[in-house]
Amino acid sequence: MTKKQDDIIIANPMYDVVFKLLMADKDIDFVATIRTKDGDEKKILIEIQQSLKPYNILRFRTYIAEQYKNPDNIVAKDDEVVKVMPIVAIYMLGFKIAGTSQVAVKIKRVGEDLIDSSDVEIKNPLFEALTHDAYFIQVSRIKQEMFDDLENCSELMKILSVFEQNYFTDKEYFKKYPYPITNKIIKKMVNTLERVAADPKMRRIMQEEEFAALDVAFLQDVVTRKDYALAQKDKEIAELRKMLGLN
Repeated sequence: MTKKQDDIIIANPMYDVVFKLLMADKDIDFVATIRTKDGDEKKILIEIQQSLKPYNILRFRTYIAEQYKNPDNIVAKDDEVVKVMPIVAIYMLGFKIAGTSQVAVKIKRVGEDLIDSSDVEIKNPLFEALTHDAYFIQVSRIKQEMFDDLENCSELMKILSVFEQNYFTDKEYFKKYPYPITNKIIKKMVNTLERVAADPKMRRIMQEEEFAALDVAFLQDVVTRKDYALAQKDKEIAELRKMLGLN
């Protein structure tokens, strides 16, 4: 059983302003060098996005599109493309995705031979240049009981314990981090979020972010209701035209 500790107050990392401070990068994307299963090393662009509410899908698409067209991610020589940096997208979601109950899901690029329907292993840089893997983390599905034996949790789950949406002390702005700090990564994350929570201005900034999200949600609702009303009106006109034999 994991021993709880209730003396560390951290800012909720699912708020945009806090998440950016945690990542220490205004644009929340960075280049990483990874080692493949074959032992080769390559550089990839990691694009990390988060959203506490389901209003930012368009923003996600926009950011990915910007990375695809960013000339800094393309190495060219004599008007010939030499290398295009692969993109990996990570989405931290504060809302639930219908159809899957998993906390963490990877969507992989899987090639298919359209002649015999067999799977094709993807290694050509062209495929990596024009498609990307994506990881989805459903933060709202992280449960307290997942950390009952924190020492034996995977590295990923230990990191996700920081994002758990429980133990709030001030609405959803600040919360306790009740678990033992077991490694340097967790320590660095918790220390950063603790400093953010201690800033007296941060609650107001987070509150303004929340109000802005509510305004977006309200406007989207208005547009949805307006579109529905117009659709109903078009349906009524079509039925009337049919009755009068005008179709």
